[in-house]
Amino acid sequence: MVMLEGDDMNKKLLSWLVICLCFLFESSCAAKPCDPSEARKFFSFDVEFSSPLTVEEAEKRTMVNMNKDGKSTMVPFGAFNNEWNDLKANYEKNGGCIIYFITEKRSWESFSGRAGYLLIKDGKVIGSIVTEMN
Repeated sequence: MVMLEGDDMNKKLLSWLVICLCFLFESSCAAKPCDPSEARKFFSFDVEFSSPLTVEEAEKRTMVNMNKDGKSTMVPFGAFNNEWNDLKANYEKNGGCIIYFITEKRSWESFSGRAGYLLIKDGKVIGSIVTEMN
């Protein structure tokens, strides 16, 4: 197929138009892969989210001394280590962002508090671990 100069110019103009529209309507054109806004609907209280964490950061924050087979060892996520390994495998396979969440103080005062970690991809929650609740 032979490209005419006019067709080439039209394609360039169309490309620029699409780019300009994406700047104007950023939320519909650019995926916000780590945006936890979608997760808010799962909570009946306000919730705070961390910025994205690396696997190492999440593990460092959650190290627990566990007694296994008479030996004391530090394990990420303690009793939730198997769940963490599943979430980590999902993250390593599919990508996304690991984010810490904690519900507001009022939720803890009314025995409905929650804290833990979410795996978010393309703005959707694809995995979670609740590490604290009352």
